[in-house]
Amino acid sequence: MIEENRKSLYKLLAFILSFEAVVFFQYLIKDPNQGLSYTNSWSSVLLFVVIYKLYSSTDFLKNSRRLIFVLLCLATIYSILLVIGVNLYRYNNVNFMSLKTWIKVIGNLPLLFVIVNYIYLSLPQLNSIFSTNNALQRFFNCRETWKLLWLGMIIFWLIELFATYPGNYAYDAGYQLQSYLNTREIYLHHPLAHTELLIFFVLKIGRNILGGETQGLFIYTFLQILWLSFAYSRVLEYLRKINLNYAIRICFFVIFCLSPYIGIMSISVTKNVPYTASFIILVLWYLERKNWLLKFGKLKYWTIFVLFALINLIFENQGVYVITLSLVFAFLFQKSIRKELLLSCIAILFGTVIYNGPVTRSLNGHIDKEDRVRESLSIPIMQLSSVASQKNLDITSDEVNQVRIYIPNYKMYESQNCQSLSDPLKSSFNSDQYIKNKQNFWKLWFKLAKQNPNEYLNAFAKMTIGYWYPDTSYPDRRSYYKYFLEYSSYVKQEHKNEKAWHHERVATPKALKPLYKFYTNFVNSYPNQRIPVISMIDSIGFNVFILLFFTAWMIIFKERKYIFLIVLTLSLLGTFLLGPVVLYRYAFPIVSVVPLCVGIMISESQKMMEGRA
Repeated sequence: MIEENRKSLYKLLAFILSFEAVVFFQYLIKDPNQGLSYTNSWSSVLLFVVIYKLYSSTDFLKNSRRLIFVLLCLATIYSILLVIGVNLYRYNNVNFMSLKTWIKVIGNLPLLFVIVNYIYLSLPQLNSIFSTNNALQRFFNCRETWKLLWLGMIIFWLIELFATYPGNYAYDAGYQLQSYLNTREIYLHHPLAHTELLIFFVLKIGRNILGGETQGLFIYTFLQILWLSFAYSRVLEYLRKINLNYAIRICFFVIFCLSPYIGIMSISVTKNVPYTASFIILVLWYLERKNWLLKFGKLKYWTIFVLFALINLIFENQGVYVITLSLVFAFLFQKSIRKELLLSCIAILFGTVIYNGPVTRSLNGHIDKEDRVRESLSIPIMQLSSVASQKNLDITSDEVNQVRIYIPNYKMYESQNCQSLSDPLKSSFNSDQYIKNKQNFWKLWFKLAKQNPNEYLNAFAKMTIGYWYPDTSYPDRRSYYKYFLEYSSYVKQEHKNEKAWHHERVATPKALKPLYKFYTNFVNSYPNQRIPVISMIDSIGFNVFILLFFTAWMIIFKERKYIFLIVLTLSLLGTFLLGPVVLYRYAFPIVSVVPLCVGIMISESQKMMEGRA
């Protein structure tokens, strides 16, 4: 009788929470014109039925307190990010201090909690789909299959390379080379290692040996394809080793081959691609530690780990901070290998000092200190400009004048299309004044932050929304910088000695011109955004949501062996949140390790559930 009453009360609670979830769901729709299309529609009834079914299918009250607490925290983080993202789209303001915002956040907790709870409970079952023994399963479970998958990715990406011959030269490569040709110094705004690779392949091999820069660029891009596809194929092999269902691995392989985002990145001449490939290999080397230790022994294994870490960090100016923080966390949580982690960290820091010192000087690396200052202050520059350029905020004329001293063109912030890219404002930043008296700058910054906290959060959110809001649409109408992805733009050369990214003419074979046209149109309209579910695969914000779920999963199961992976990825994300703009290429390493995290959760959840049975 008591049990029946409890079930009846639970059904009543499920009914109330389901209705409340349906009511507040409208505040997660970013387009205000779509409100009645949901509230006055049969779709709201359908959503109610689905949510009620989710609540009825599992009695979440039987979950452990730890599980409920962690999932509730995760749902709260999701709700905050989704609500302020909607606020930004609807009202151009996060309204973080508004009571209405927090009512919406709390109101959406029942919906988001039941979703994350259902996903968590469903993870073990996902590894049992299509479990029948067949030829396809046997093929994908073979030890040598990763080599064929590697070859398959190479073939797909080579087709894209020939359609964009000699490669997607649409990023900074031309500027890196031109700077070197003008000064015979390497400008360290870009990683020294990447510029040296371009000099070697494009100038020394292409221009000096093969008679043309185009040939050298093609060789570089081809080798980059080999490296990135190798890294992705090793991800699939690792997922095979941990017994992830072959059907899920096939899905990942298809995404790797056919995703326009990954395809474009694979042929793009930018530092972010070798950084991503080395990032994946470093993570996998750490995760497969036990197997490699048996093969190589401690000394060789950790020496190779240090080497992989150094290779990784030379392609990203902030890489040493990301790796060091990850090793510190691994040191704190993985007691059995503390000695090895400490020695590895010391070796990596020592190698970095040597690389940034004698090696960089010997290769004529040139640091522009003013540029480094501007880059590191991208967010504070935007926040100060935001406060100073608006009339109805808590700021005096004297404080406005102080802002003007540091940022002469702060009024540019008034234009909405300058609010998600710091370049137009940071270009005028008075670095000399900042270096002379940093204390005064930060006093001003903290003072205005205390007086205008919502506007500071507002400026930060406008700069970074693409990294944490899954529904961000592209091209971004608010952005001065339209190119979330860039693809092979061509502008006629005006001066004989001028050599930049937009002067590299693409030679596309006739048979591949439709593919070239497809990609050209893709980066201007992003048609994948019109396809439900599929659109989320390449959403940076959605992938970050998955990483947050992975973090919650680790906490629930007390999984410490993946601490290096998650801290490495989230700390890298942290550096991007302080950067000048949201670009897909910046987030490429983060998106690339998400299949690894998903596979680990599914496979390990099944093992843990079977162990408890």
